[in-house]
Parts: sequence; C-alpha cells; structure tokens
Amino acid sequence: MRGALYLLVKEDKTSFKIGITNNIEARYLRLSSIWGEIDLDSSCTISGSRHEVSGLERTLHYLLDNWRIAHQDKAEGYSEWFSMDCFDKAVEFIHSVIPLKRGSLDNKITYGIKIDKEIKRSSQEFTKHFVVLYDSIIDAYYKSSVSGQRLIKILVSMVDDADIKFNPYTLHIADFAALVGIDSKDCLESVKVFTKTILSQPFALMDDKSVVTINWFSSVLYISNNDLIKFNIDPSMRYYLSQLREYFDKHELGMS
Repeated sequence: MRGALYLLVKEDKTSFKIGITNNIEARYLRLSSIWGEIDLDSSCTISGSRHEVSGLERTLHYLLDNWRIAHQDKAEGYSEWFSMDCFDKAVEFIHSVIPLKRGSLDNKITYGIKIDKEIKRSSQEFTKHFVVLYDSIIDAYYKSSVSGQRLIKILVSMVDDADIKFNPYTLHIADFAALVGIDSKDCLESVKVFTKTILSQPFALMDDKSVVTINWFSSVLYISNNDLIKFNIDPSMRYYLSQLREYFDKHELGMS
C-alpha cells in the first residue's frame, strides 16, 4: 500500500506541516479549512510505501523537534507544524534518504502540489461538509462494539485507493473470525450471525444540508466449500475508510 509524505507550507510562509496521506487533495481541503490557506507552489511531496513514508514522517518530527511550533489551539495536526527556518533541512534529509530506500521511496521529491481548480474554487463549501462527515465517521467507529471496531480496522487495512473497479475483498472465514474475535467451533455460522448483525445496523453521516445512510459494507458472500468470505464495500464508503486510515495512523490505533 502506498502513501505520500507532504511538506505543506502556509500561505504566509512562516511555517509548514509534515504529514502523510493517501489522498493529497482531501488532505489539502481538510487542513486548509482548519489552518488557513496553503501555498501549494512552495509545498512538496514524496511518495512511497506506506511503511517508509510513515517512518520518514516520524524521523523528521524527531530531528526537527527544536523548530516545532507550540500551537495553543489543539486542532487536528497541531503538533506537526514547524518553523520555515528548518524547511531546507527537512528537504535535505529527504534527499539523503532517497538513495537508501530505492524501490520503497520515489527517486525524487515533487515540488508544487497540483489541486484541481474546481476543487479549489469550491473548497470552502466542501471542507465544511467534509469536516462534519469526517467527525461523523469517527463517531460511528467509536459507537461500534469491540468486534465491530475490529471489523472496521480490517476494512481500513484492506481498502486499496487505486482499486477503481471496486473489487470484492476476500478472507478465509477462520482468519476473519479470529480477527474480529469470534471464538467458535462452528466458525461459518458464527461469522454469518456477526455479519448479519452489522448489515442490519446502518448508520447516518450528516451535515446541515444532507444525511447519508450507509453501512461498513454493502454485501457479503460466503463460499463454504472454500472456507472463504467475500465482502463488497460501497464506493463512497471506501473514501470514508481512507480517512479513517489516516485517523488511525495519527492516533496509533493499529490492528489489535
């Protein structure tokens, strides 16, 4: 699974944010709605495996700690802003790492982040909608049962943002049962009961203009002769799951 490390520079060029994302447009929209406009031309990214960009982010946060800005406002990402005095140091360090990570990091930094003009033009309206729905999906996660939360983490870990055909996801029934905490001799029947319960409990994502009723997955297929379970995820649900992945990464909520 791939991701991108970004250095987003504030429009006034006094500070920049170091973070990771799998969707730079969505990240730009969310952060600009919280922290103000971003100077996209001065910002940069480097892509690579999710593991490598996460490690690079943590290393930069550690090395540049003396330049970290102490924000009083504890809004999302507040601890990841740094003085522009260390921007060149961050870029220099990334350049030094690239030759050591061939195959897992791109071979160059991309300068200037391109955001679709239509997205930028409608960013204020979109971000208000997105922020509310983002909070709703986080709330829906925490309202789920322990087994439900484990299921959500499975979905988050499996979602591939590059999958434009929306293929179903497949797991062995015994593996699925173990991951969500089902301990039963009759694994298939227990999994059927669990997934039926989930499907019978849709939840609402709402803002001040609309309500979306949705479920964590849209359908489940059991293949008993091969001991497999296949489940489909609604395309819009995949988008919300990708945002949950970033939330889990930031709050260190791994698979457990």
